[in-house]
Amino acid sequence: MKRPLASIAAVLGLSMGLVLGAGLTRTSTAAPSSPAEGPKAPARDPSAGDFADGRAALNAKDWPAAQKAFERANRAKPNDPDILNMLAFSMRKNGRLQDARNTYFRALELRENFPQAREYLAECYLELALEQYTILQQAGKPGEEHVATLRAAFAAAADRAKGVNPAPAPDRKW
Repeated sequence: MKRPLASIAAVLGLSMGLVLGAGLTRTSTAAPSSPAEGPKAPARDPSAGDFADGRAALNAKDWPAAQKAFERANRAKPNDPDILNMLAFSMRKNGRLQDARNTYFRALELRENFPQAREYLAECYLELALEQYTILQQAGKPGEEHVATLRAAFAAAADRAKGVNPAPAPDRKW
């Protein structure tokens, strides 16, 4: 009977030695001899900090700080549609409507199916239209007819957006 116990103890001892020995080699702190042996560190996104700063500035409604942060992010990671979209948004909030429009287009060239950029681009066009409407109003008597025509176009566009058949556009006299 002693013999089977001694055999079991020997097998267990040998097994434990193999397990412990294997464990020591696996936890070694030595660097891998080639890059293929170890896991690669994830690439750091050079724009992440500036993008986060820009989002924080947007939430604080600090449009100039947001634009500066997104410009830095864009320099660090050019042609990123998310960065371009937020850069355009901050440009729009800073009143740089033409620059915003062009930047939205760049974002949409890179990612055609980008609903947020499309919404923001449409809002930019509305702001551009309202800017022209204000200029027409300031023109006084010479702009009155055009103000009325533009007002009708706004109403027709609002109806169309609601799914209502808009009234026909007024006849223009050339």
